[in-house]
Amino acid sequence: MRISLVFTPQTHISRLLHRPLSPFLSPVNPLTPALIPALTALLLLALPAKAQIYADFTVSVGTPPSNTPLGTFRAILYHEKAPRPVAAFIGLATGNRPWINPVTHKIDHTPFYDGQIFHRHIHNFVIQGGDYLAGGQGGPGFVQREQFHPDLRHDSRYILSMAKGNLPNSGGSQFFITLDPTPHLDDKHSVFGKVITNTAIIDNFNNATLFPTTGDPDNIPVNQINLDSVVISGPDLATFDLFDPSLELPTIRQQTIKPLYLPDEDVFRLTWDRSPQTHYFLYAGQTLNPVPSLAVLYNSLAEADKIINITGVDFPNYFAQVLAIDYGYSPNPPADLVAAGPNITLNDRAGNSLSLDFTSASAGTWTHSDTSSGTFTVTGAFDGSGPNEDRIYTNLTAGTSFVALIPLFQINLNFNSPVGPKAWLNFEMILNFFDDSSGWAEIKAGIAAFPFVDNVFQAFTYTP
Repeated sequence: MRISLVFTPQTHISRLLHRPLSPFLSPVNPLTPALIPALTALLLLALPAKAQIYADFTVSVGTPPSNTPLGTFRAILYHEKAPRPVAAFIGLATGNRPWINPVTHKIDHTPFYDGQIFHRHIHNFVIQGGDYLAGGQGGPGFVQREQFHPDLRHDSRYILSMAKGNLPNSGGSQFFITLDPTPHLDDKHSVFGKVITNTAIIDNFNNATLFPTTGDPDNIPVNQINLDSVVISGPDLATFDLFDPSLELPTIRQQTIKPLYLPDEDVFRLTWDRSPQTHYFLYAGQTLNPVPSLAVLYNSLAEADKIINITGVDFPNYFAQVLAIDYGYSPNPPADLVAAGPNITLNDRAGNSLSLDFTSASAGTWTHSDTSSGTFTVTGAFDGSGPNEDRIYTNLTAGTSFVALIPLFQINLNFNSPVGPKAWLNFEMILNFFDDSSGWAEIKAGIAAFPFVDNVFQAFTYTP
């Protein structure tokens, strides 16, 4: 099925419009002191607007080569307010930052998004792309921490934001564009841009006749929507450092390994030096391109000559490679976070706060900024940092990237009386530490009224 759509082009104005010459500027005496302020104001109007970075998305509908062009829309990227997701997106779009190709199992530097599809489409909600394997679960081989700014909201159509899994820090390459305001995604998904030209393309994605989908639960476009290319440009691009350490993006490297075959034991042994908070993707098999990957190893301890034995190897040729993803920048949650003494204070965008003081590992007191107070009990505490363990995941699909997560800490609480204006009864609180004393919390708060769960996203501070 071929669809022909005609859109009215819209011109993005990246510079202030030049205005007519002021009548106060006389050609006889143009620099009279009294006229200097007017001249200064005019010169300011003529200066270029604030430098920016743009992403031009060229899209089409249908299966290539019989696809029909839809056009190109431009998004402005908020590199000053959301530098981390912008750097990750630009790095993938240009290939300037490396990613792990889920098909070849190699470190790749080609443009990641070109030739992909939009795999998820929900009318009046979002259209989503960025999965190299197009199934909705794939990524670039790494995950990144979220970044939120109070000015960046899902408050309209055309918002460009990062997709992720159910847990914090589980996004990598997938993104979505809002087709209507979606305020419930604020401070859960990282807004990093907005479509500013040819918005009619986005508007038409809400038309179920032009762009039908399979509906729940998969929401796949019936007529394939292609992301033909993403081109990055703009006057700020040259000076925007994609490798600035303050961005805290993971680094990828080929790990040096020592292979050894033990024929008497039918064992293939791999040895390498491991680093703290590094995820190792291990690919091994009888060919140079094994599918699926054999395992993923997570570790957080430094150890020389780490050994992995692959048993049952009784054939002459065997190949292996290890790719390392370094998350060493990410702080681990404190080991004694749930104990007598620590305080966790939650702060929302409106200035409200909730202080949690732990009197023991199982109980504490709470105080809300509305002056109410009470007690709580700890019903569960789960340290996701894994300071003393390895995690081996076997039989992974080639595109899995959400297995290895940046360390998190979950605390479940029951309150003795309703807390705050929404009358919270209990918390399932996941703490995502940005540094040793602060971070972001994603909370499922139980409430008495329907829908019985209040999704809460707030900053927190931690005091030992």
